[in-house]
Amino acid sequence: MPQTLPSYAAPKEVERVTLNCFLENCLLADVCTGKLRQPLAGLVFHFDIDSSGTVAETASLCSRGIKVNILVSNSDFEAAQRNYRAATDNSENLTVEKFLLPPSELSIERMHKLMAFSERSDAVPLYMEVIQRILRQMAVSGQGRGFNYGEFLQLLDQAGLSTEQQRPMRLRLDLLHSFMRWPPSKTDLKRKTARKLLDLQPGTLTVVDLSDPFVDTATVCTLFDICLSVAKEKRPGCGMVVALDEAHKCIDQSPAATNFTDQTAHHHTRAETHRNPGHHFHAGADNLGEAARSVLDQHCASVQVSGMVPEQA
Repeated sequence: MPQTLPSYAAPKEVERVTLNCFLENCLLADVCTGKLRQPLAGLVFHFDIDSSGTVAETASLCSRGIKVNILVSNSDFEAAQRNYRAATDNSENLTVEKFLLPPSELSIERMHKLMAFSERSDAVPLYMEVIQRILRQMAVSGQGRGFNYGEFLQLLDQAGLSTEQQRPMRLRLDLLHSFMRWPPSKTDLKRKTARKLLDLQPGTLTVVDLSDPFVDTATVCTLFDICLSVAKEKRPGCGMVVALDEAHKCIDQSPAATNFTDQTAHHHTRAETHRNPGHHFHAGADNLGEAARSVLDQHCASVQVSGMVPEQA
């Protein structure tokens, strides 16, 4: 059954080894580490802007022969690519790409989250009343057709927003577009199948690293939340292991963080129990603050806490 493993390791080096060993045992079929019937697909969420040039330590698993794909923010792509290349020993198994959410993977629910997120629960953007009306209208008129982002923008332009509403909304849309494949390129328009945000394959690791000084924690948690939702929607048949690295850097008492922890440690475990027995969640949170620890503990309290131990060879 799905398992949740919170890791509260004080020394950073211990936390790094704990998470890497856990992932290696889930992804690598190696007689040295034990017998693994079928490798899982790995997904790690990472956020750390405290130190310049830092990378997700889990990327070092590429040196063990695991294919690692790093997804980073558009504005930090060049620097992140250099840092990851310099920090890893086997660049052949490492790729660094931009985190770009295809419009085809947006939904009305996800769009609402992206437009409404805020650091404080009492801070509701002025434009949200109009956004909610448009999304409700699209939900009623577009049943069975899915969400059309181009239509959403068109309706938004026709809504007659005031100047006070337009300014923060444009800032939000500009930020959103930096994480989207929008507008679609000529190549995207010619493709017969839509691009995917994630390609989760057995024995591979995808690291979503949104460490970027231009991105706040509420935005990060919202994007993590949507990314996990996409992964669950298009889950690989092999099963999946999900890890939240440096959890204390982005998990706080904000609504976005609470939604994300609920999606991971609570709703994810309950729902997946009936769907896929090969799903595991690991929360790596060294030096976790009291606020972040209480949020995480609240959702992990009723979950069996254990690591995945491979069969002995």
